[in-house]
Amino acid sequence: MGRVVEEAPDCLVDGGKIVSGVFRTPVRDVNILDAMAAEGTVSRAFWKMRMKEWCGIGFVHPDWYLSVMIQDAKYVSSGMVYLWDRNRLKYFRHGWSAAGTAVSLAANQYDGACSAKRRGFSLEFEHRLDRGLHNIRIDVAATRSAPAVKAELRLHEDLSTVTPLVASLHIDSRHHAYTHKAPMGIEGWMTVGDTRVIFEPDRDTANMDEHKAIYPYRTHWLWGSFAGRDSQGRLFGVNLADHVFADQETNNENCVWLGGDIRLPGRIEYQMDPSRPFDVWRIDDRTGTVDLQFHPAGRFVQKANLLVAGIDYYQMFGSWRGVVQGPDGMMHDVPGLFGVAERMDTRF
Repeated sequence: MGRVVEEAPDCLVDGGKIVSGVFRTPVRDVNILDAMAAEGTVSRAFWKMRMKEWCGIGFVHPDWYLSVMIQDAKYVSSGMVYLWDRNRLKYFRHGWSAAGTAVSLAANQYDGACSAKRRGFSLEFEHRLDRGLHNIRIDVAATRSAPAVKAELRLHEDLSTVTPLVASLHIDSRHHAYTHKAPMGIEGWMTVGDTRVIFEPDRDTANMDEHKAIYPYRTHWLWGSFAGRDSQGRLFGVNLADHVFADQETNNENCVWLGGDIRLPGRIEYQMDPSRPFDVWRIDDRTGTVDLQFHPAGRFVQKANLLVAGIDYYQMFGSWRGVVQGPDGMMHDVPGLFGVAERMDTRF
């Protein structure tokens, strides 16, 4: 029997226990740390330092791919903007990181805000999910290696017409993850140097990832996603991961979106060579309902070794091809839709 999408609880922690499952709408109070309340103030402070939070968004335009991320890992935080010129095959990156918490993340997306600011770098997300909107503002100065980037973008997440992926996922007795992901239409503008780009909501798509988790010290995953339009103009996308979650057949963040509906596949397997990330990646579910290939075109890399913590991470961007079964039970061709796939190996 497949997983069931349930109504969301008001709070993620009920009676000191974290509620697991897949929910129809985002949870208003993602109070993971309340599950540690009985352990006392010192323990709660320890687990607060172990909490990892981020909000990342990828924007697909016929000529550009834009990715933004605000992340707080507690011992280090960061803001990032990268772009891929799909015609000239050029990659540009802006970003910074700082010790401790130097960014702000929204407590929830119904009425909250995220920001990452430094001199010459401003990235702001205004979440108004009660109105079905997310407003994104970017103002980044030019550097020697990348042009200035400015943008004012509006994402449409109408919970009455599109079911997001909202998953509360058990890892083990001390670790848990919550994620909210959704494909959305985009409207607004962006400038890259002297080039002005207009986003159209019936053509262009974004895929957002809100994440709050306490992960094991050593964590790894393979993850990929795309969001676009099918031949009928419907939102069409996937979110597929091989992660550290317990029993990934029934406890995972895998989904297929088509129109306003969602399907929840079981365990996903990735076939890729970590030392050759530009080779084709193969992704399937061993049953034939997910049979995809990811063809990388470029990559964003993060590496750091801080003695007790470290990260070895890359996100590839490129095209997805193959077939997936949709929520309607039919097999659907994926004709080269633009998206990403990534590998994470971290100690944090």
